[in-house]
Amino acid sequence: MNKNNVGLAVGSFAALAHVAWLVLVGLGVAGQTIGWVLGMHLVKSAPVVLAFDWSKAIGLVILAFVVGYVAGYIFTAILAAFSKKGKK
Repeated sequence: MNKNNVGLAVGSFAALAHVAWLVLVGLGVAGQTIGWVLGMHLVKSAPVVLAFDWSKAIGLVILAFVVGYVAGYIFTAILAAFSKKGKK
């Protein structure tokens, strides 16, 4: 596996998941959605969803991509190290 490709795939998935969240915020249904998700986990809480802000939204998507990329890259490096160790 190529560490860069896995990093790009995981980063893209993380960014896309956060874009979906931002769509829910923009549509005004994020509060209901998070209440439903928490209820499915048997948690009752009253989170406050802030108003949509483009600068924060762009920052969130970029941060999600970077963290996902780094996680995918590190995971692939660890997997490769263990794979080499197991072949000896």
